[in-house]
Amino acid sequence: MSVKAKQAQEDWFAACVEAAVQSIKTRACSVHLWPNHGAPHDPYLTQTQAFNLSLDPWLLAGTATVLGGDFNPVNRTLEGGRRPYSTDLDPFYEAERVAIPGQRWIETDETDVEYFDAQCKGSNGKPVVTNCRSGQDTHPTNGKLDYIFVNESHFKNVAAAVDAPDPSRAGISDHLPYRGSATFNHCNNAADAYADLLRVDADGDLWRHFGGSDGKIAPDECKLGFGWRKAKLIARAGDVDKDGYDDLYAIDTNGVLRFYPGDRTGLFTRAPAEISQAFGAVNQLTVSPDMDGDGNPDLVVRLSDGTLSRMNTRTNGSLGATVDLSYDFGIDNSVYDTVLAPGDLTGDGRPDVLARTPGGDLYRFAGMTNATLDGPVKVGSGWDAFTTILAPGNVDGDPAGRGDLLGVKPHSTTNLSKDIFLYRGTGDATSPFPTPPSALADTGRSGFSFPQNDRLF
Repeated sequence: MSVKAKQAQEDWFAACVEAAVQSIKTRACSVHLWPNHGAPHDPYLTQTQAFNLSLDPWLLAGTATVLGGDFNPVNRTLEGGRRPYSTDLDPFYEAERVAIPGQRWIETDETDVEYFDAQCKGSNGKPVVTNCRSGQDTHPTNGKLDYIFVNESHFKNVAAAVDAPDPSRAGISDHLPYRGSATFNHCNNAADAYADLLRVDADGDLWRHFGGSDGKIAPDECKLGFGWRKAKLIARAGDVDKDGYDDLYAIDTNGVLRFYPGDRTGLFTRAPAEISQAFGAVNQLTVSPDMDGDGNPDLVVRLSDGTLSRMNTRTNGSLGATVDLSYDFGIDNSVYDTVLAPGDLTGDGRPDVLARTPGGDLYRFAGMTNATLDGPVKVGSGWDAFTTILAPGNVDGDPAGRGDLLGVKPHSTTNLSKDIFLYRGTGDATSPFPTPPSALADTGRSGFSFPQNDRLF
């Protein structure tokens, strides 16, 4: 892409590549603007290049765009001593552009409050804005030279970090390693009232697929994290740490239970908290909204010997004492192959538990006032049509807030990719979900063609 500015009769270009990222056409450009330092030059050359670059035609055409590299700004204003205030880069920050919906550029380090200047922090030293024209220095002596800009019409949740010099890479660059990140705007919208499907692929990457009012699971995925290959069991936990964002628990192949806090980005890239190394015997893991009335979700586990127990969660992810839930009806592997915590099915305000038999019968265990479970009541049959059933929450967003079930099965005997079928909550305690039909038509699918070995939850 030409930025239409010349020095010594040389055309100046930004090298770009266009590719699908999470199913979204994205154009990424490597930027190195003219270094106006110490030699005869057009004093406005860098600013002209930046202006032309900020009017990227792919941005105006509605394409997701990333511009990253050495912008070589000359700090003419010296405002606060920060290179982000260089007039060279005004085209990326100018008020006229900010006022046009979808035309604002976001610099990935502009949300790091540690580097906010006085005007962004206010008189009391606390941030008065969420975004500031600031950022960490990317060069040992010349301040912030490197930038990663993304267009607001497609991206949000920016974050960045500047790493310490790597001695093994000495001589490659005199700049410090600068990493920026963002999520696509359509991703991670946890407040849309629709429960989503989560998926871990064969590489251990974590993905989200959105639910909707039509009961369909969106095929477009949003990447939430990585490094989940060793997770044997994963459970959606609700908001354990009371920060307004959903969290996860997972048990790895060594029996270690970890707590994964969510945050405003909807991602799970923060370091998890190790909770216990004694969960190797657990073969079912789920989280109930609040069985004991303390206002916190409860972790529900089934051991290989058939013991079903619950533990209340604490805001740091740790667990309270173990409470036996199976003393009078013995859930075990031979009787029930699936245990779910779909919330309140009886309408009494207490969350219940569902269990499926290998023969496909569905049983409800009603929550009791003493925070244990009542005995099994059969509430469905025919669920052996599915290899897996899931209780992700209110997938279709119905106003009553009823939880739904998802049934997962191979597409056919020759095509083992996974199809998903939605069963909407009915609100009837005796039949909380419709009975699966004996023949599942393609028209009833909520989602399809999920890879055979991917885990859904």
